[in-house]
Amino acid sequence: MAVVDVRDSKNWYSTLYINGKKQPLHKHMPMVLINAEVEPFGEPETAVEGCLSFPDIRGQIERPYAVRVKAQNLEGQTITFEADGLLARAIQHEQDHLDGVLFIDRMAADQRREIAADLLALYRSV
Repeated sequence: MAVVDVRDSKNWYSTLYINGKKQPLHKHMPMVLINAEVEPFGEPETAVEGCLSFPDIRGQIERPYAVRVKAQNLEGQTITFEADGLLARAIQHEQDHLDGVLFIDRMAADQRREIAADLLALYRSV
């Protein structure tokens, strides 16, 4: 299960399509996705990404721009939709967590070397 809420983002654009029709994002947030099947598509784009699990650590992460999703909601109903922008990035990020992948795993090796001291300090603080 993953919960995503991007309605308060002022710096990123997101679009949500249900049955091919653009939907108001705020009406579907927070979004609960259970047993999601996520199919990324579209041109890859690189953007700064962070994670609550790694406070104050950011990196340039490449991900496809959009996703197709089939999942269950809290009521057990099957939902399907497409999303792009920040919502698509957030869904891919959360799906990665469920698959045991962290955003730092997607960083280029030189970026990981640059943040190695910060990661070590974070590790030692827990």
